[in-house]
Amino acid sequence: MTTLSLELPGATSFDLYLCGASLSSAGFPPLGGRTVNTVKNLLRSELDGHVIDESGLSKMKFTNSIFHALIPISSFQLHHIEKIKYHKKDSSPVYIQKKWNFNHRKKSKMRDSDTDATESSSAELEALDFHGSTIFSQGTDRYGSDNEFNGSYLFHAIQWALRNRSGYPLKLPFDISPIERYWSAEFANSPIPDPYNTQKPDVALFYYKNKLQDKTWADVLSFVEHTSSNFAITHDLAVYWGSATKVYLIMREQPWRHFVLAYSICADDLRAHYFDRLGLIISLPTPIHKFPICVTEAIATTVLADPQYFGLDPTIHMCIADCQGTHLSLAVGAKGWVVNNNGKTYSIMDVLWKSQGFFCHETVCYHVRDPTDGKDYVMKDCWVPEAKRYHEVAILKRVHGIPNVIQLVDDWDVMYDGEPDCTAQICDRYQQFDLDDKDDHRFCNRFHRWLVMTPCGEPLSHFSSRKELICAFRDFVVAHRLMVECGILHGDLSPNNFIIYEGNSYFINFDHAGFIEEGKTSTISFGTGTIPYTSMRVLKKMSRNAETVKKTADATQLQQIEHYTCDDLESMFYIFFEFVTKYGGAHDIVAPTWDKLAMPCCIAGSQGYDFHNTIPVNGLILVAAMKGVISGFSKTGTDKVPELSADRCRTDFDKLHKSVDKLLDILEHCEELEKMLEQWAKIGMGEFDWHVDGSDAGSDAGDINIIL
Repeated sequence: MTTLSLELPGATSFDLYLCGASLSSAGFPPLGGRTVNTVKNLLRSELDGHVIDESGLSKMKFTNSIFHALIPISSFQLHHIEKIKYHKKDSSPVYIQKKWNFNHRKKSKMRDSDTDATESSSAELEALDFHGSTIFSQGTDRYGSDNEFNGSYLFHAIQWALRNRSGYPLKLPFDISPIERYWSAEFANSPIPDPYNTQKPDVALFYYKNKLQDKTWADVLSFVEHTSSNFAITHDLAVYWGSATKVYLIMREQPWRHFVLAYSICADDLRAHYFDRLGLIISLPTPIHKFPICVTEAIATTVLADPQYFGLDPTIHMCIADCQGTHLSLAVGAKGWVVNNNGKTYSIMDVLWKSQGFFCHETVCYHVRDPTDGKDYVMKDCWVPEAKRYHEVAILKRVHGIPNVIQLVDDWDVMYDGEPDCTAQICDRYQQFDLDDKDDHRFCNRFHRWLVMTPCGEPLSHFSSRKELICAFRDFVVAHRLMVECGILHGDLSPNNFIIYEGNSYFINFDHAGFIEEGKTSTISFGTGTIPYTSMRVLKKMSRNAETVKKTADATQLQQIEHYTCDDLESMFYIFFEFVTKYGGAHDIVAPTWDKLAMPCCIAGSQGYDFHNTIPVNGLILVAAMKGVISGFSKTGTDKVPELSADRCRTDFDKLHKSVDKLLDILEHCEELEKMLEQWAKIGMGEFDWHVDGSDAGSDAGDINIIL
């Protein structure tokens, strides 16, 4: 697509781009692409109970809307908007005859309208409040249907005028940011590259410095979705789920975002979609043709104001390709920085881990470095309920000094506009309109917290040797006992909550840890843990609570769950089992498939195929070590907690420690293990079982007892 060359004295390349260039939306979507059903199901679950639609709130006025809270009021009047023109030969106006001219190729037909546009921003606010119920129920002006929607050209023309027309910048309620951004329709028909989702925003916002770069969702700052369907009739529109999916992808790739502000234009009604760590807020609709100043202010704020207006956290900076390496005060190789409340700067070296949840569960861990002394730390960025604001800090202070437990170095509340950053800054405004629901999830206040800890390790799956892995679990048991003696129970053991650093292993992530009250042996909750690794007893009780929730909304009917030490140790068994069966070697090497078809006993024996090359040797160590533990569970049952004591579990782990030392250090036992492998290859893994009475089945029982 060719564009007209313009003569603009003193214009920058960015000005020339806004005036003449606009990336073509023509093109064909790439072949293939994976379904988004899994993401949609996730969003259905997480959006449930976390959406505020302002149109459904009684007595809601536009002056109280999230739109008005995020978009500051300018001093523009209608005649200022009418003077803005496209930079083409015909110089078509962007707003004419009381409607937006989205088609830059032709002038809008001159005709009268039965709807008068207001003359100023303040007048628009008054009109929106006064006519609110009528506007919101009737929907929209329909006389713009002959215009082909191409928002990028319109947004460019408005953006250039607000930056460059005489007197226009002074009418903005903010200083124009030096960080240049631009709207693009390049992905309207061709999806933004992503291996799992083929999403096509109608118009997306990017940094101008990234204009010539290949783009992903890590580069999308905001977007606008357009449809002729009426959002007021049904929320199950493609634009609703499409917007939620796109924001999920943005948050997934930019987890440091404070919030994401997107827009939809449905049947000529403009809505702001505000996503933060609590949920989604959909603003009252603004008819775009009747209230052009509000539309202009939304465009101006998103593309010209400081980036914090559309959701970037001012306390953290993540470099784009153009600026990485230009900040001389940072550590070499830094990808960004974060500043605490005392002005201390940490260099961000990498993103270590980020949760996959949309709301409430969003946690990001960074590898950071103190540029003054070169020391490395892990920094945790999290949003926590108000009731647990300082819970993890209190836990970490209690376990301070225990070996193999991560240590707290620094922590602070993230400050935003001079106050602790929390979701109540937005959601509190809605309680006056929906008092009956003020205690539901939509109004649960969450605080933004940062924690700096040491050491900064790697996932446990990066263990360097079999012995290191076994010793790690031995150290976990010892550290767990010491934590319990200090009155702390972790309560959420999973592979994600273990790290390894310089050969030593560490507990991390104490979000769900609990204090054991004096004289008691358990903590109380409604169930904590990561489902695949939760103890059977706790899972059963959580399942009963889940069934109760389906029948009644009465929280008093839920059963509180006691979490014992042995529940944590049972979780540790499952994690250990996963590690020794999943990994076939050190440094995250996954084992070959373990099934009868992959390794029939006849092939393993007759063709000389080494069985231990197909099955991880450490998997057999686990089976041997767990003999007493599994039989103990079979005898007592998972609900009989006192009979399966923590001491009993620790005894079995002590046996594991001693047997592993013998196995790894004594050649004789290594040879016996080889014989065991050969015997198991003949028998076949599927033939081995543990009887309920705790006895061993099969002729290999004696070989297993070699280790025990």
